[in-house]
Amino acid sequence: MTSLPARVLAVPFGVGSALRRTKLFHPDGAVLHGRLVRTAPVGRGLPLDDADVLVRLSRAIGLPSPVPDVPGFAMRVPAAGSDTGSWDVLLAGAGRDVVTRSIPLPAATFASASLSSLMPLTHGGRQWWVAARMPGGPDTLDPAVAAAGLASAPITVVLEQSAGTGPWEPLAEVTLDRAEKEDGVDPSFDAIVNTPRSVRPGPEWLRELRVRAYRDSRYGRGAGG
Repeated sequence: MTSLPARVLAVPFGVGSALRRTKLFHPDGAVLHGRLVRTAPVGRGLPLDDADVLVRLSRAIGLPSPVPDVPGFAMRVPAAGSDTGSWDVLLAGAGRDVVTRSIPLPAATFASASLSSLMPLTHGGRQWWVAARMPGGPDTLDPAVAAAGLASAPITVVLEQSAGTGPWEPLAEVTLDRAEKEDGVDPSFDAIVNTPRSVRPGPEWLRELRVRAYRDSRYGRGAGG
């Protein structure tokens, strides 16, 4: 059962989504397909394995380019041991040090952005953070323009992980090479529900808030529970 503070703090998500009739944050995005290849040693850190992935690039507020915005990177991978059979990894623009990795920060382009999970993931008795960079990536923060650029060159995404306050270390590399061809395909990602049983996003108060915020946002835009 959701606590009263979480219910209160989540109200703006439902109201905002109802007013916009879409997601309050990251309303517009581009859906891409690619391949993830693990670069971390087997058994080291988070349980991401080689797999085909579905990725959504977005802007948090949806302001027109070239106005800076908080970039979004949502990735769905197969996950053994999850309730849904998939694992949604959600990252947003943020810093890379132990303080700013949990603070959403804007960027001018996907190529210059640093992204973070914003909250730690508990696995194997330790807390892990996830970060991403797109070196040489799209020189824009417009998801549609970034998707159109796949016709000439793929997008490489470097994923890293950090144990607690430790340094960033390699986790995986994602190569995005094609955009979703079907109009209107815009999957809803949920980093709380779509998670392997061995991974638990935290801390608990933030986990509870995100569960309620996702739920209220879906109801607000008429997407159901």
